[in-house]
Amino acid sequence: MVTTNPQLIENLVDELQLFSQSHDRIIVRAFNKSDIIDIVCQFFEVSKHDIFKKCRKQCYTIPRYCVMYFFKYELKLSYKSIGMEFQRDHSTVINAVQVINDMIEYDKHFKKRFDILSTYVTDRKKMLGE
Repeated sequence: MVTTNPQLIENLVDELQLFSQSHDRIIVRAFNKSDIIDIVCQFFEVSKHDIFKKCRKQCYTIPRYCVMYFFKYELKLSYKSIGMEFQRDHSTVINAVQVINDMIEYDKHFKKRFDILSTYVTDRKKMLGE
């Protein structure tokens, strides 16, 4: 049986309120993989299922590569762990991240769109207190 200390709970709530007031937000949970997937899927108008399926059509690979890119640079995940998430080899993830980097560098239209997407991701991360 778990017992609770009402005074301890009250102190924790007070501390959280003070912290959230000083930081102008309330931290509800940590920014995670699901947040990135949701943002990218909404931005590219694809489903979560589309992101994870094996299809190699560009309308699915670019969003998938963007998710992999954000997993690497926003969540600091290893290539191996990202590959496991997508049931792919780590070398596929390395390639995906490189493709996005190349597109950012050489495709002005993609860079503009990616900058907007990146802003959505960083704004959500800030909102959640990361």
